Amino acid sequence: MNESSSAGNPKKSATFFSLVQQGALLIALFCALVLVSMASVTGLTIRVQGNAHAINKAGTLRMQSYRLLANVSLTPGASDRLHNLADAFEADINSESLSSVLNREGLGSDLQRLQNDWQTVLRPGLLRHDNMPLVAEQVSTFVQHIDALVVSLEEKTEQHIQQTILLQKLFIVFSLLSVIAFVFYSRHRIVFPLRKLLGLASAIQHRNFKPRVFLRHHDELQLLAQTLNTAAHELEQSYQSLESRIAEKTTDLQQKNETLAFLYEALRALYHQGAYDNRSLHERFVAILDRVKILLPFSKLTLTLERRSPPPFPQMPASGSQRWELADAQTSYGWIEGRLLPDTPLIEEQRRLMLLLVDTFVVALVLEDQNHQREQWLLTEERTVIARELHDSMAQSLSYLKLRLATLQMQPTLSKEELHTALTEMRNEVNAAYRKLRELLTTFRLQLDQPGIDAALRKTVEEFSLRLGFPIDGDIQLLTMLPADKTIHLLHIAREAFYNIEKHSGATQASLKASHIGDEIVMDITDNGCGLPEDCEKRSHYGLAIMRDRAQSLGGVFRISNKPEGGVEVHVAFQQPQHTTLADE
Repeated sequence: MNESSSAGNPKKSATFFSLVQQGALLIALFCALVLVSMASVTGLTIRVQGNAHAINKAGTLRMQSYRLLANVSLTPGASDRLHNLADAFEADINSESLSSVLNREGLGSDLQRLQNDWQTVLRPGLLRHDNMPLVAEQVSTFVQHIDALVVSLEEKTEQHIQQTILLQKLFIVFSLLSVIAFVFYSRHRIVFPLRKLLGLASAIQHRNFKPRVFLRHHDELQLLAQTLNTAAHELEQSYQSLESRIAEKTTDLQQKNETLAFLYEALRALYHQGAYDNRSLHERFVAILDRVKILLPFSKLTLTLERRSPPPFPQMPASGSQRWELADAQTSYGWIEGRLLPDTPLIEEQRRLMLLLVDTFVVALVLEDQNHQREQWLLTEERTVIARELHDSMAQSLSYLKLRLATLQMQPTLSKEELHTALTEMRNEVNAAYRKLRELLTTFRLQLDQPGIDAALRKTVEEFSLRLGFPIDGDIQLLTMLPADKTIHLLHIAREAFYNIEKHSGATQASLKASHIGDEIVMDITDNGCGLPEDCEKRSHYGLAIMRDRAQSLGGVFRISNKPEGGVEVHVAFQQPQHTTLADE
């Protein structure tokens, strides 16, 4: 960036002045100002202190002058005292401290005149003390000169005090100005730039990389601003790149999700038949291809189902079209031909999708053939079972009637009562055979409209509840999708048990319970009827044999017995087929 390049520009680096250096210079200037102020005030204070001593000393001279004048009027014997006072006065007026102060203040000539007056006029006159009026006048004049000197010294001292006050005021003003300047400097060179930098940092923290900070001064804060600007620019580019990649990945994931959803719906449409989808396989193929035209750039898709062997295509696709063969190693089931939109070739992922779809169609066609073959086998097996049941029931009845008729023909001399009894037995056998035939026909026409053994058993419970005239207690807890042959066998056993309850038991209550116990499927059917007769295994009870045969076909256990409290219990148990439990949807 331009901001970052300025940091390495030699021209700008030459004018770089560190904030630390600027702060140190300001502090040094402020300290120098404080030291000068203290030194000046201290010097003036010392001078004032010397002046006060000099004023006191001058006042002492004035007092001593009057004391000398007072001692002149004493007796002549007191001359020694006068000489002592005069010596003390002379020592004071010639003292070094007084002369140094007065010389420093420019009053040395006045002190010199006083010293001369003392030596030439006042001292000799006081010591002679022959003319008192003249001495008194001389003392008075001398005191006036001392007073004038004291006034001059006081004026000088007052000037020094005023100078000290003025200097203090100036230093106070300079200090305030320095503080104001420092505050102003801090706000404009430190606080405001730091606020801008914090604002930029906060914007970066909230993923707003547009703001920039530009500072005029070349210092550490400007270098920091350039660094943050560079970081914001790089982060902005990184986030833009990441957002672009995320958008691409999101679009790619959405396309893959749409593809997976399409594949799921396609597989569901192909393999969920019966109650889920009653359309033919060809109609489901066409519906799936209509969805493909929305996902892939096809203007037209056609499906041709035509079983051939060997599997090569019957002709080459037209220009601008693509063709996929629906074939396995043995059989060709047809082909799919699609015309692409102009200038929109298929990408590799779309090609893989089409190949996967073709493989799915082939698997569905193969499974349809296998299911058709299995249905044919199941139909043949069921017909065999029904034929066996017809043989066990109808053939026995017809054989009985044939033998009975032969017996009657061989006994022409039977009485009316015997003939009536024989005809009644034959009529009952014909009615029983007729009822069994109707039941077999009903069973033969039985259709499984809904998938699962649980739905078939519930429908059977509802049907026989209407036929028996009371509700059957059904407790069916099976989440198992049984193979078709096992479903038919278990359903026929239940129907045969309910048929026996309807025709023979005279029951008022019945129940069906089907559930999983361990790895077995168990079904129990009970009633409160009259129970089984002792000769239930004899003629006209071939239904029990049919139930046993079907239970044996299931590879399970069949048991029928009377309950202690009355009625019959039918028990069927067989191993649960592996990998058939349905997951909750």
